[in-house]
Amino acid sequence: STTTSTTTSTTTSAAAVGWRETLSRMMKGTSQNLRGAVFFSKHNASRFEFLLKDLCNLRPYGCVDSLTLDAALLGPPRVAVAATLASISPAAPFSFTSYQLSEAGESIATRTNAGLASSRHHLWQAVRASSAAPYYLEDFLCGEDRFLDGGASVNNPTVLAIQQARALWPDLDPELVVSLGCGQPPKGKRGRGVFLESHVGSIQVTVESATSVERVNEAMSTLAPLVKGLTYVRMNPIDERCNMELDAIDVNAWTKLIQATEDFVRTHEGDEALDTIAKAILR
Repeated sequence: STTTSTTTSTTTSAAAVGWRETLSRMMKGTSQNLRGAVFFSKHNASRFEFLLKDLCNLRPYGCVDSLTLDAALLGPPRVAVAATLASISPAAPFSFTSYQLSEAGESIATRTNAGLASSRHHLWQAVRASSAAPYYLEDFLCGEDRFLDGGASVNNPTVLAIQQARALWPDLDPELVVSLGCGQPPKGKRGRGVFLESHVGSIQVTVESATSVERVNEAMSTLAPLVKGLTYVRMNPIDERCNMELDAIDVNAWTKLIQATEDFVRTHEGDEALDTIAKAILR
């Protein structure tokens, strides 16, 4: 009886570990910051929030308070931090901004469906909301609102940035858009696993498609040339050294990522991108 009980317990424990390991591999094996529908978090959010409240205090810099709008007193640039408002259906992008729009800007934002925005949240709340990546951190509850990180709805926020720029400067047309990626490993053949992994793999494919950063890049690369005076540049190293977890703290992993970025800048593609950006700024 004892043997049977031990075997059952061991099997159950192994199955639980198998789920965790499979989900962990699923999270770190994608080219984007993969989001998954999971019911646990890897990190303690309360400790993170404690640190954010200390680090995001703007008063030592001469600000009256630490709202995102107060950051405007520190000077340019104008900043919009993307999150996902998950307490509405369907979930939608939400921008925490360091600015308020004019009446004309509000009209443009509404007309272009620029999404919800606020400059009245504390800076630590904006960072916490935009960091709430499923599996890594639990959702962020702020009053009646529930937030996930921006990648759940706008993993590549280029279009959101253009919408905000148009609303900020209604009388000006955008001239230069620079999209900076986090880097990604080269594409490879997807392996075939056991029953569990094959089903998780299907979920992975679905989430990858929904959060793909390259679909936006492909659309921008196609449409930007049709807009007179607009220059669009995307910089995103494709390198095996960019294959690291979202919460990686290993010094060697970060060193490799930095080196991959520096190597990319030295390539013809990177050099050409920087040259294009410089010419657009100086024209």
